[in-house]
Amino acid sequence: MANNYKIKVQVEIEACADPAADRPIKKGIGTFEQVISAEQAHSIDECEQIVLQTHYEAVRDALAHHLSAVSRQYALGVAGSLEQCQVKPYRVDGEVGRITFDGYWVEPTNRPDIAPSPFPALHAQEWYRTAGFKEIALAYGTTEESYRQAADLINRVRHQPDATPSRTLRENTEAEGRQVMALLEHQATNILQAHGFTAQGVPAEGATDCIRQSLVTLPSERVERAIQACAPEPEWAAEMARNPVPYEDPTCSTHISLDDVGVKGQKATRKRSDASSQEPKRVYNTIAHIAHTGQAYILTGQGVARVLRLVLAFPLHNQLRMSNLLFFVDGQRALYTTILAAFPWLKALQIVLDWFHLEKS
Repeated sequence: MANNYKIKVQVEIEACADPAADRPIKKGIGTFEQVISAEQAHSIDECEQIVLQTHYEAVRDALAHHLSAVSRQYALGVAGSLEQCQVKPYRVDGEVGRITFDGYWVEPTNRPDIAPSPFPALHAQEWYRTAGFKEIALAYGTTEESYRQAADLINRVRHQPDATPSRTLRENTEAEGRQVMALLEHQATNILQAHGFTAQGVPAEGATDCIRQSLVTLPSERVERAIQACAPEPEWAAEMARNPVPYEDPTCSTHISLDDVGVKGQKATRKRSDASSQEPKRVYNTIAHIAHTGQAYILTGQGVARVLRLVLAFPLHNQLRMSNLLFFVDGQRALYTTILAAFPWLKALQIVLDWFHLEKS
C-alpha cells in the first residue's frame, strides 16, 4: 500500500512553431504552458517573469487537486461512501497564492474522535492561512510596511495580482495579534501562579522571599573606586559619595525601559469630506524593553498595568526571581504612578527618570 507521495517538478523551455500567447494555458492537472516570442525568450528579465508566472499557476493547481483528493479519500475512509458527505469549497491563502478546492465533509457521528474533515474547520468566508503565508505576510510584511504596501508585495511575489486585499491582511494581522496577546496573558498567569503570585501579580504565601528581598547594591569599596575614577574634579567626590540613590549591582538588576507609543487612529474608510482641522484620535500601546547582562527582550500590550503583569512574569520565568527591577521612564506621571501601584510590596525597585525630564524638573 502506498503511504508516501512523490512530488515531481520539471520545467522545459524549448523552441516551437506555435503562436505566442499572453498567459499560461492549462494542459492538465498541475500542467501549464505558455508560448512566448523569441524576443521574450532571449530576454533574461521577461523570460524569468513568465517562467515564474507559469510555475505558480501549475503549483497552485496541483496543490488544490491534491488537497481535494486527500479530503475525498478521508471522507471515503470514514463514511465508506460519499453519499452522506457534503462538498464545500475550502479556501487557502498560502505562500503559493490563493487556492480553492472541493472539500468533503462527513456528517456528524456519535464518535467524538472522528473529525468531519482532515482540515481545520473554517467560517463561511474564512480562508485558511498557511504558516508560509503568515511568515511573509506578518513577520516580513505588516510589521515592516503598511497594510497596502504589504498586500501589494505579497501578491506581486506570488504572481497573483489582487489576490489578498489589504483590508483582509489588516484583519488577519489584528486577529493574529489578539491570539498572541491572549497566549502571552495566559502564559503570564501560569508563571505568576507557579511562583507564588496571584494572577494579578500580587505576592501570596509562596512569594515571601520576593517581599523580603532588598535592593542588591555594589560594595562600598567598589563604589569608592568608581567615584575616584569618574569624578570630574577631586572636590566632587564627596558630593558623589553622598548620592541618596543607591548604586545597584548591574549583575543582579533587570533594566526595564517603559513608554507609551501612540499612532494616529485610522478609519476603515476615508473620504475627502472627512478632513477636518480637529486633532486626530491616537491609539496607544505600552512598550517594555527588558535588559539583563547584555540580553534584551521587548514586550508590548494595551495599557501600562497589563504590560507590567507581563514584566513581572518575565524575570520569574527566566530565573531572575531575586533581581532588582530598575524602570527607566519619561516624565509621564501615569507611568511611574502605575509602576508604584503595581509593586507596592517590592523593595528591590528603582525608578529612573530620563535626563531630559530630570533637567526640566
